[in-house]
Amino acid sequence: MPALIFIAISAITLLSVFAIEASARHSESLKTRKIASSIASELSHEANIAVSYMHAGAVVLSSSGQAKPDLLQQFSAEMEGDFEVPGAGPMDWMPLTDAGDGDEQASPALQETLAAVQASGAPSASGRLMIAGPDGGEVPAFVIVMPVGDGDAAQPQSFVHRAFNANMFLSSALDLADENDLAVRLFDRMGDQAALLAERTSTASSKDVMENPVQIANRTMRLEVAAPTPALLTPLSVVTLLLGLSVAALLAALARILTRQMAKDNARLEFFEEQHSIRNSLTRELNHRVKNTLANVLSLLSLTRRRADNLDDFAEGLAGRIRALSATHDLLTNSEWGTTPIASVVKAELAHVSAAREHEIEIEGPDVELAPNDALTFGQAIHELATNAAKYGALSADAGRVSIIWSLIEPDLAEVEWLEAGGPEVSEARGRGFGTELIQKIVAHELRHPVELQFDTAGVRCALRVPVRPAGEFQLRDQPEG
Repeated sequence: MPALIFIAISAITLLSVFAIEASARHSESLKTRKIASSIASELSHEANIAVSYMHAGAVVLSSSGQAKPDLLQQFSAEMEGDFEVPGAGPMDWMPLTDAGDGDEQASPALQETLAAVQASGAPSASGRLMIAGPDGGEVPAFVIVMPVGDGDAAQPQSFVHRAFNANMFLSSALDLADENDLAVRLFDRMGDQAALLAERTSTASSKDVMENPVQIANRTMRLEVAAPTPALLTPLSVVTLLLGLSVAALLAALARILTRQMAKDNARLEFFEEQHSIRNSLTRELNHRVKNTLANVLSLLSLTRRRADNLDDFAEGLAGRIRALSATHDLLTNSEWGTTPIASVVKAELAHVSAAREHEIEIEGPDVELAPNDALTFGQAIHELATNAAKYGALSADAGRVSIIWSLIEPDLAEVEWLEAGGPEVSEARGRGFGTELIQKIVAHELRHPVELQFDTAGVRCALRVPVRPAGEFQLRDQPEG
């Protein structure tokens, strides 16, 4: 009987020790997973800052007729310090005809990325390539390529590109995440054929490795975080082992408590992963919309400044155009960023001129819904036409009339016609203003259809085509698969 009691108590003790160790390793695994997610978020955040900066530069280049290298250098000087990313080299411009000249451009990884960007029209990061390091040697790196549109061309005609020192890029994210005791490696893609971009080793051995996808400019990279191997037995296991031979009941109760704690840890892990997924989706959606809005504001700022004769004209013109963006944003917010009727956009943009005096304004057309980005661009066009009409055209005279009529010429395309009558006679010598340039260049580029703008002596006539997309439920963007 003593032997049976000793064996029974020993079995309970060993089981309790096993449960303690399992719980400790599970908690350590949860901690490592959280750290890996934090590092991945920092890497994505740093990359998003760089992409936003490059996107703003590409917008300025695509909407300007100046020499692109000089304009890019001027833009970079003005924005220096606002978009600093550790490890990022200077932003440079490259025509499509030069893609393939030089040592760096000859890299197969960069050639593959240029082809992908030209096909998709979206920014993308390259695979692993080598660049000159701070000490003169070569270091692993990757390049982010941003397409630059040119007028009405459907395909990008040039690129803005920027190289990133992979080791410095990873070290910055580790410093921000405040993690210095883990082994971390960053690969240029998911899967077995990925190339190692950067790593930070640890003196402690490790076998608990967590993998996390990292989204950088439409490329899914792989992050591996390895936690140090824990000690053979935790202090609690030692105490339990020593006391277990004499207190069997206490060990049974402790095992039950630990089992419940493990279940709570599992529930917390599932909750954390769910919240992390939701946060990432919301962050990507917010980043996408803020990036587009900032790009629009930067473009308006740059072009308004070049067209303004004095500070008052600059402030008035910029304020009016930002108010136009705000009015359309209010409509999109009310529709929860779904589709917005053309009629609502037209009425919102005419509110600031129709309230000043009574005019005959005709707004007519079928029920047509616009996607958010198309609604913002269309609203800018209507704002410029209305402002021009209020200053020089039909809306500046009591007998003036304006007609805004649209129709569906195809199931997915609407044509909108702006026609003025009854206003002052339009001079043939009238100069080309910012509004004209915005409508014929930026609006035409964003809507992907040419704009017909005529300054007839009887009144201004403008015809533009707007894509029509079917209404659907609001849905967050999913992270692209690698």
